[in-house]
Amino acid sequence: LNIKKYRELHTWTSEEDALLGTMVDGELAQKLDLSGKAIRQRRAGFGIKAYRENERTWTSEEDALLGTKSDVKVANAINSSAKIVRRRRIFLGVPPYRRAQKIWTPEDDALLGADTDTAIALKLNCSKSDVFRRRAHLDIKTYKRGHVWTTKEDALLGTMLDKELARKLNFNATAVSKRRGQLGIKAYRRDQAWTTEEDALLGTMLDEELARKLNCRKSSVARRRVQLGIKPHKKK
Repeated sequence: LNIKKYRELHTWTSEEDALLGTMVDGELAQKLDLSGKAIRQRRAGFGIKAYRENERTWTSEEDALLGTKSDVKVANAINSSAKIVRRRRIFLGVPPYRRAQKIWTPEDDALLGADTDTAIALKLNCSKSDVFRRRAHLDIKTYKRGHVWTTKEDALLGTMLDKELARKLNFNATAVSKRRGQLGIKAYRRDQAWTTEEDALLGTMLDEELARKLNCRKSSVARRRVQLGIKPHKKK
């Protein structure tokens, strides 16, 4: 039947009308997601002349922006196109913008993989590509959004061994360690004195089982047992 596809009539805004003649019709059409014909008809209806690239008059303020950021960003700032900006920059002998290379610190590296590359880039004031390249260089896997930590869960970090908390919250120990490191919380270390009740349990079960029961490290149990001359428990 050769029926043309229906296109909803575009309602022009005053902001869109203000852009007519400020750039090439094709570029404005792409910017507004319209056809070049629609742009030409609208511009002609207002009696606005077509934009000519060589007719643009550059101000000293606009020239000063060249090379201070990417051509695309400069173009957006002065309501022009990247092609025109690039031509002007080359004409004036201004080198293209090159962002300073980021210097990574151990604290910065510790954040990699703990959140999305975009979120970390915002936090460190660098580009997403910088974060991606650094993470890939260190062979750190990309962050996969999953569990959203609550304030109550965060409050438990560092109060017990990471593996114990992981078991309690049904996470993996790596996730707990990453979260603790991200918040700058030190790992749990048992430093309280042993009670007579705890000493009485030494050797009655495997060191690993007692460590789990007392919420401390297996090595702490083993050291205390050896210190008291108690033989290790043997399974029957």
